[in-house]
Amino acid sequence: MRFRRLLCDKNMSPEKTLFFCGIGGSGMSALAQVLCSRGYIVRGSDRAYDEGRDRELFKCLAGQGILLYPQTGEGVVPELDELIVSSAVEPRIPDVQRAIELHIPIVKRAELLARLFNSARGIAVGGTSGKSTVTGMIGHILQCNGANPTIINGGIMLNVSDGNVLGNGVSGSSESIVIEADESDGTISHYLPDVAVLTNISRDHKTLEDLHLLFEEFCCNARSAAVINIDCEEAAKHIDSDRRSVTFGIERDDADVLATMVRSEPWGSSFAVDDIPFRLGIPGRYNVSNAVAAIAACGLYDVSLSGCAEALATFKGIGRRMQVVGEAGGVTVVDDFAHNPDKVTAALSTLKAMKRRLFVIFQPHGFAPTLFAKDGFISAFSSCLGAGDVLVMPEIYYAGGTTEKKISSKDLINAIAAAGIDAHFVPNRREILDMVMRTVKPEGMIVIMGARDNSLTEYARVLLHHLDGK
Repeated sequence: MRFRRLLCDKNMSPEKTLFFCGIGGSGMSALAQVLCSRGYIVRGSDRAYDEGRDRELFKCLAGQGILLYPQTGEGVVPELDELIVSSAVEPRIPDVQRAIELHIPIVKRAELLARLFNSARGIAVGGTSGKSTVTGMIGHILQCNGANPTIINGGIMLNVSDGNVLGNGVSGSSESIVIEADESDGTISHYLPDVAVLTNISRDHKTLEDLHLLFEEFCCNARSAAVINIDCEEAAKHIDSDRRSVTFGIERDDADVLATMVRSEPWGSSFAVDDIPFRLGIPGRYNVSNAVAAIAACGLYDVSLSGCAEALATFKGIGRRMQVVGEAGGVTVVDDFAHNPDKVTAALSTLKAMKRRLFVIFQPHGFAPTLFAKDGFISAFSSCLGAGDVLVMPEIYYAGGTTEKKISSKDLINAIAAAGIDAHFVPNRREILDMVMRTVKPEGMIVIMGARDNSLTEYARVLLHHLDGK
């Protein structure tokens, strides 16, 4: 396998000074670390940094030479070349106002990533579920097979994270680059991938009609091929004979790359592709589908099936994706990023197959996204949970900014409880902890679910600590 070395990024200069407003975000921090490692002068600010939250994250960024400032505008100085913002950053933020005053160019994160990505030989992973895991799998396979790719992910890759780097960004030395391409803000159209991977399509943030428009452009932009999930009815609509489509699946025999002999285990799975055996150390049938997507993409980069199998056997997974925090007193604590109805259904279905009683703590994120997916959440929890299971929701996670609070977690809980589920609205985390200690029995499982709020992982550790001392 041959991979050309990437000496520099076209249209980008390592002498530039970049300031990331909202640098603590998963996508922002990944890109910031990669550019810092390539010689750019990287600075940043974040509301969470000012509030003393996510200290380990910011300590890690600072340890890599990234200078951090309060989000007051004081770090935005005339010598900056660009101010980088995410789609979530509002114009009223002092850093943005200061950049406007100083006539410093303001660039969206996706635009900067596209400049880096489009100058290389890239694999972009899109879809409404599974993006982070598939991105991590592809990156890991290529790393294990000598490619040394750059990887920019929305999740923490556990094979990479070592305390010195967060694990969501890797600066490789080859021309190959793998990125998670987000569709929620429409910026997926910026990328011109060599290979586009479409994991699935379901109603999330946007209507199906809007999503189809975005993903059609995404697949059309692929220079070599679009890798598409044939098992997903909505994704399969983008299979096109006029352009090169490579299909993958675990259900339909007509998939170009098909997993057979799929066997689920409590915390892993096994399967075969063209009689080559595979083993995963992460659970869920949906992760077999994710793995087959990665195998199909890496096959286009001339990685053999045996090379894929050897790499995936050592893949540790993505942080907060069905991650076991620990076990105490016979109770397992699991941390999971599930935050839309399809992801909740996939996670709970996997855990229910283990035949253990679940105590689920789900924190919805964002008032608008929760209102948009309200009926889906009610259906997911009502259908997946059963006798002996408990569901608790604190209030919807609010990260600041301007938004209309037209819904509460209590609205979801009332509807789910009416369906016969043992469901409770408990705003205070201390009260949830007390409820856990009273309720959870040996052989039970506690599941923390939700997105964007990094403190959920720390809360999972707190629960484990109290269980250990019970």
